[in-house]
Amino acid sequence: MKKNNKALVALGVVTLAMSIVGSTMAQSATVTLTVSSDLPLQGGSADQSESTNNVIKLLLKQMGNKAGKYAIKFKEYDDSTAAKGSWDDAQCAANAQAHVANKTEVAVMGTYNSGCAKIIVPVLNQDPKGPMVMVSNANTNPGLTKAWNPGEPTKYYPTGFRNYFRVVTT
Repeated sequence: MKKNNKALVALGVVTLAMSIVGSTMAQSATVTLTVSSDLPLQGGSADQSESTNNVIKLLLKQMGNKAGKYAIKFKEYDDSTAAKGSWDDAQCAANAQAHVANKTEVAVMGTYNSGCAKIIVPVLNQDPKGPMVMVSNANTNPGLTKAWNPGEPTKYYPTGFRNYFRVVTT
């Protein structure tokens, strides 16, 4: 997919995530919520990740950093390491824990790599605040959403609730 098309898809994903966040949170107007991205910011996918993050920032700016009555803050997570030059299992696991530890975080845009999603989705699914929404514009591994390998996709949703969505075909 061309870089501009990926940016448009990312815009759609963020809009979807924001609508999900706005419709699932029932709190006062003074609440600030965090929407994040979890993408490889180093290595071969860094340019695409930067484009995705820029689209998210632009959309939030155009929305006045609000979704309905909620103030929205954006946080970038890097799931890559300089040593590996791409996504890293340990970094994905650390990011997953950081997502659920952030008391204001309600949605994640990402990941770019399906292997990283397989690590993060089950952790977000068990977030003490309730399953955290994750939307990807790039994951193509079928097992994330349908029966593929043994135990898939059930093993990614320990609570039984599907919190992961994607906007690309498999």
